[in-house]
Amino acid sequence: MKFILNADDFGISEDTVEKTITLFEQGHLTSATIILSMPGTQKAINYALKNPKFSFGLHLNFHADTFEKPILDKKMIPSLTNQDGYFNKGTIFRNKLFTGKINLDEIKIEALAQVSYLKDYGIKISHFDSHGHLHKYPQISNKLSEISNEVGIRKMRIVQNIFLDKFLKKLTRPSFWLQKYYGNLIRKKFKTTKYFFNNLNYEDYSWPEKICSIRKAETIEIGTHPGINERWRVNESINITKLSNLINTSKFHSKINWEMI
Repeated sequence: MKFILNADDFGISEDTVEKTITLFEQGHLTSATIILSMPGTQKAINYALKNPKFSFGLHLNFHADTFEKPILDKKMIPSLTNQDGYFNKGTIFRNKLFTGKINLDEIKIEALAQVSYLKDYGIKISHFDSHGHLHKYPQISNKLSEISNEVGIRKMRIVQNIFLDKFLKKLTRPSFWLQKYYGNLIRKKFKTTKYFFNNLNYEDYSWPEKICSIRKAETIEIGTHPGINERWRVNESINITKLSNLINTSKFHSKINWEMI
């Protein structure tokens, strides 16, 4: 199996950037997706410009966990922002999306603005994924497909389709039920990997061995969120290092980046 080891949130904070760079330099990552308008964004961009041997995508964002802010002025994207000009919280965003209260053309123009921001720095954007995996929703993936040819980005992360939870836990995850539907819509518009796995149990240190036990002639992307200051990010850093080392010693697996699919 060919593994893409991708660090999400590249730029969200100084410590995530520092840890992500360390993992790149140690050979444990092959790719990262840059998030904009955050404290570590500029440092992430600077590293990407100096290291074209790795692939760097755009971690599109349309909602806030903390103080994530759009590129465009709030007057241009009022259905995505609050009165202070920041993105709405994730729960608010999803509620508005599912009740038809998001102007989807605002998704399109904000995505174009985020792409332009990175391209103006000279970043070759390898692919799309998104903060909170919002791109998996058909309303958003369809809008992104409308700009794909215009911006020259034709690759996108697939929806999670490997779950290592116990059976009853799997049943509580919406993506477990909708993975095929979401995935087929993405595959119709974008080139992607066969599989995507993002660990959802941050106290589980056994998943790297489980993933490495899969031996298929396919591509898989592993999403990870490195960091130093938050315990869950520390755990993710430990596990992606563990997985990388297992791949290095396996005759069945290899590492690639998004430019190689």
